[in-house]
Amino acid sequence: MHLSSIEIALRFVIPSLYLIIACGYLVQFAQNRSHLFAWMRPTQSAAITVHALHFAVFYSVTGHFPFRTVFEALYFCCFVLAILYFFMEVKAGEISFGAFLWPFNCLVALPAFTLLGHGEPLPPRLVKPHFVLHVTMLTAAYACFFFSFVISVMYLLQHGILRKRKFDSLLYRLPSLDIMDQAIKKTDSLGLVLLIAGIIVGMLWVFDLQGTAVDMHLKIVSAIVTAWVYLTALTLRSWKGWQGARTSLFSIAGFVLIILTLIIGRHGY
Repeated sequence: MHLSSIEIALRFVIPSLYLIIACGYLVQFAQNRSHLFAWMRPTQSAAITVHALHFAVFYSVTGHFPFRTVFEALYFCCFVLAILYFFMEVKAGEISFGAFLWPFNCLVALPAFTLLGHGEPLPPRLVKPHFVLHVTMLTAAYACFFFSFVISVMYLLQHGILRKRKFDSLLYRLPSLDIMDQAIKKTDSLGLVLLIAGIIVGMLWVFDLQGTAVDMHLKIVSAIVTAWVYLTALTLRSWKGWQGARTSLFSIAGFVLIILTLIIGRHGY
């Protein structure tokens, strides 16, 4: 499928904006230049808007959402990550997360846009509403868990600095432990709801597709185990008062399971 000049331009502009945003947050974090924040949020808004425009162009050309290949999935994941981070920053008012989250999103965006492909048509079974909703929910869930993973690493880093009583400049640039702990709790909670809903919708899609219940494929079992890990962490937090380093380790373990789930590959439907 031939790419239009507009789409080619957008494929260059969007990752370029993401790279500028990532560099801005890194410079702001390293040198504590708070004046950079004045233009980072408008740049994020512009990047998300342009990405949404390209998303619409992609759909109009191919007639389907970007779910066919790994790079299409990464492309969609970048979009979800950008939106989730933008609203998280607006609500929490904490900009230091961006120095850790945006570089990761930029690293995902560069290969995603470079190797996105020409949007080959999807098989009929993959254009059903249940499947689109299933993939959208799981992508949003994985984005939430990715945030939780990065913040958990930040938490353990800050926790280690405080335990060793090494009060260097990094200590004052990272968010407080309480802010990070609450961010982990909220992202894990939202991600778990989306993951469970995505699994249920996926089962409904399979039933609609073949009229039988879902076979317990290894990928499906891995997704259920991942949901159980996050549910256990949130339950222990609520009932036993767990927080901080222990729940951070649960979040990291859950994200490792997500990576293994993605490595396993397709579930055969």
